[in-house]
Amino acid sequence: EIVAGAGVGSVAGFLGGLLGVGGGNFILPVINWLGLDAKVAAGTTALVVVFSSLSGFLGHATMSKLNPWFVGVTALMAAAGSIIGSQLMKTRLSSPQLKKVIGILLWLIAAKMIFDLV
Repeated sequence: EIVAGAGVGSVAGFLGGLLGVGGGNFILPVINWLGLDAKVAAGTTALVVVFSSLSGFLGHATMSKLNPWFVGVTALMAAAGSIIGSQLMKTRLSSPQLKKVIGILLWLIAAKMIFDLV
């Protein structure tokens, strides 16, 4: 498990830093595929992505001028959304339902990326 986690984390961190995303969209499907319960996988991904996102943010922040108000409001709203989402997952969603939601979101993200290429 440690070797698999190190491999997945390294690849997701590299791709996340390269693309400017947290890497959760790479980590979550893989650890779910490895057999972790969907809720445990989502919680694990949420913790891991904090570190990947922070290092990616710091790298990109040094290369561009960021509007501090925009960053602050976005961070505040992301925190609020995270709290609401985690409560919803804890109280309302079963693991099979969560897997379906994750799958649908990943398909929507893939579709948007494909349409952006055209």
